[in-house]
Amino acid sequence: MSDLTFFCDYGCPYAHRVLAMLKVLELDFEHREARLGEKPPGVRRFSASGRIPLLVHGDLVLTESRVILDYLNERFGYLGYSDDFETRTRQRHAIALVDEYLTPAVFGPITSPDLHRLEEGLDVFEAAMTTPQTPSLFALCIAPIWWRLFRLRPASRVVSSIQSRPELLAWMQGAAELECIVETAPEMARASADLAWARQTGLI
Repeated sequence: MSDLTFFCDYGCPYAHRVLAMLKVLELDFEHREARLGEKPPGVRRFSASGRIPLLVHGDLVLTESRVILDYLNERFGYLGYSDDFETRTRQRHAIALVDEYLTPAVFGPITSPDLHRLEEGLDVFEAAMTTPQTPSLFALCIAPIWWRLFRLRPASRVVSSIQSRPELLAWMQGAAELECIVETAPEMARASADLAWARQTGLI
């Protein structure tokens, strides 16, 4: 049995990031999964709150998908950011903005975004882009978010803003088509049904 155990709920974009990295690294791991809004079996042994996604590796317990990815990247020798220091910094900045601003647009209420904030974030993102056809830590952080936005909120202001930038759109699509992203993506009908159920029952 692997000493890596990953706890998550089905369809979570943060979990998708980690699953894609585990795929790239070809690591054996135990996968414990629950329906969106529920907790996978055994997770409270490692987290009293049941916070997921959660990775256990030996005595180490990690939450926060970006921390998990950084750990896997450094522990197993996958060099995932750009070699250029300034580009690496821009990429970390862009990921932080995506998690703060774009990711909530996947599952949160449909609202009119602060357009200045949105465009500012997309400017940062464009400055950080590198070729996504080879999996990078940057691409693995971003692709699961776009994969869901494009399918769940195709008419949203966020999606239309990205579509108005051809180079950014091409990058997003290329990242979402990476083999590790496609092969670890959830089945969309199930993910949508789980999302509707979790909202209806007040779990999210």
